[in-house]
Amino acid sequence: MKKCMYLAGGMHSGWQDKVKAELDVDYKFFDPREHGLKNVNEYVLWDKLAIVKSDIMIIHMEADNPGSWNCIFEAGIAVALNIPVIMIDGKSAADPNFAKYSGMIKHECVAVYDNMEDAIIAARKLSVVL
Repeated sequence: MKKCMYLAGGMHSGWQDKVKAELDVDYKFFDPREHGLKNVNEYVLWDKLAIVKSDIMIIHMEADNPGSWNCIFEAGIAVALNIPVIMIDGKSAADPNFAKYSGMIKHECVAVYDNMEDAIIAARKLSVVL
């Protein structure tokens, strides 16, 4: 049976499609773009329930996503549940405040990469031991 992966990050750039295309053999995906919920209470509940069911999370901190701080909330849930989190950090280079104040969440991630390719390689390797 495939392991489940939660995809936390921007909702408009389509980064999730690349991850899915590369890892579809290894994982079933929880992609918040697909739930179609508009009510904030409903989609936050969906997110939390999907995270609880996940075996691993990729969090993509995109430089131009102003809502990426919400991903920290999602990653915090995963960390509290001992769900491994892989971070793609595209924000630190563009935002000195993020680089300065994101140490705690980065420390709790199993790996932090500045590119998607390395994150995908790590997720593929981890799929065999989850």
